Amino acid sequence: SVRDEASIGGGYRVAAWVWSIFGLLVSVAGFTLYASGVNLTQTQTVFGYAMSVAAYFIGLALVWSWMTFNTLLVLRERVRRAWSNIDVQLRRRHDLLPNLVEVVKGIRGHEAETQRVIAFLRSQSGVSPEMARGSQARVVGVAPLIFALAESYPALKAQSNFLALQVELSQTESRIALARSYYNAIATAYNARIVVMPVNGLAAIGGLRAAPF
Repeated sequence: SVRDEASIGGGYRVAAWVWSIFGLLVSVAGFTLYASGVNLTQTQTVFGYAMSVAAYFIGLALVWSWMTFNTLLVLRERVRRAWSNIDVQLRRRHDLLPNLVEVVKGIRGHEAETQRVIAFLRSQSGVSPEMARGSQARVVGVAPLIFALAESYPALKAQSNFLALQVELSQTESRIALARSYYNAIATAYNARIVVMPVNGLAAIGGLRAAPF
């Protein structure tokens, strides 16, 4: 869907209210039809309506609990999948940077600026996806630095393998940014869902915890 989490959740809430009211009307109408064919006293009729409504709300609570908990589990799996998508893109970047280091080393290796770029690339390529997901290292975008280096050294721009790596790196960093943005969006929706009442009670019973950003 191209809609965000808030609009999707709003649509589900509207549908839930519509079906809940419809179910209540059906429950009351069903007992009315039953009572019309049976000779009941006023007390019995009132008691019957009360029991009909009570049974409906008990059933509604059970159905709501079941559907809400399943929704929370689905949201949690979407959070995990979004986290995995970041890992995939970080691994792609981790595999790409060493190749870029070797290409840059072959051009103007004696220049201080090139040496600085090589050192920076090596520091970034040494950050494994496992480290980048935690607090041990901070993954910094290197695409602007590579573009600047290519502008300074025309010989680099003439190499087809460097240009291909440059494009791949730029696309990879865009994918990382998109993956992080999506993860934060779905994590926000999941975290907001498990803290509101009465859903937080189901989340506590199910052992669901907030997802880190």
